Amino acid sequence: IGWMPITKSVATAAEGISNRFPEEQTVFHWHGDTFDIPNGAVKIAESDATRNQAFVYRDNVLSLQFHLEVTEPLLNNMIEKGRSELVKNKFVQNEEELKQGKIYIKQNNKLMCELLEKMR
Repeated sequence: IGWMPITKSVATAAEGISNRFPEEQTVFHWHGDTFDIPNGAVKIAESDATRNQAFVYRDNVLSLQFHLEVTEPLLNNMIEKGRSELVKNKFVQNEEELKQGKIYIKQNNKLMCELLEKMR
């Protein structure tokens, strides 16, 4: 839970939606589960905490483990409703750290729009 970097996977294809991914970007995470990459899909992002952060399938299906859609009101709501999950450890930030991360919201929302536009 928190604002942590993802990195572009070395397995990323050169064309299509995957080429919109930056080499590294700090994104918002709030999850405790993960997924395996399905057969035929290409992993496009990973992180220290979660090996599979994103994949694309046939350049028209995109799966993200993180939340590019977060806005400041949504962030505040998630903190308020999920406060009991904020048990500090290596991969869980405290409330203050989460709120400080709002500086990444604009960049994350921009990437989300670019990815969605590429899928049109």
